[in-house]
Amino acid sequence: MRQNDPTWYSVFREAILEPKRDKVVRQIDRARNAICIRMSELQSAPPKNQREPSDLSDALRYLAILSQHVGQETGKVLWE
Repeated sequence: MRQNDPTWYSVFREAILEPKRDKVVRQIDRARNAICIRMSELQSAPPKNQREPSDLSDALRYLAILSQHVGQETGKVLWE
């Protein structure tokens, strides 16, 4: 985890880099939760980084793609 990364991004990165299929689903759920919390926070306080709302939306899309691949019958994650 890098010191300057927002919390949601650190959890998101852990999810997309998780090599073990049995852990990735839990990591994806944690990342989605962190992203949703941050999106909720941004409704009451504008972001310091103007790209953050777009980054949050992109991260949710990437997690959805990862979830689809984890759920396939092969049992492999994207990078296998």
